[in-house]
Amino acid sequence: SIEHQYQHARLLPGRKSAAADHHGGDAEEGLMNERRGLNTSISMTDDLLEQASATRDMLASQRRILTEAKSKLSGLEGILPGIGNVIGKISDKKNREQVVLSFTVACCLFFTIWYKFL
Repeated sequence: SIEHQYQHARLLPGRKSAAADHHGGDAEEGLMNERRGLNTSISMTDDLLEQASATRDMLASQRRILTEAKSKLSGLEGILPGIGNVIGKISDKKNREQVVLSFTVACCLFFTIWYKFL
């Protein structure tokens, strides 16, 4: 119908009229454009899959390195039994410092807001 053709022409403004589609060259050019678009999409998909594969390989390598480091630390702890206590004390001190720093920042923010608005 005319209304359908009008809506179709409005949705696809770059497209030629239906009468021009009957010529062989226009249809062939449209198919070539579609093929170029598909080839571009396939190329982009291939690139994305290559990036995903490289990322997966990198993550596997990092996991292997971390596993090796963990096994070395476990072996070191087996050789020197007191090292676990030292690491625990270091972690406790670090946590305590983080709590004190967080409390200090929170107090500064509170007093700044209190002074600014009250």
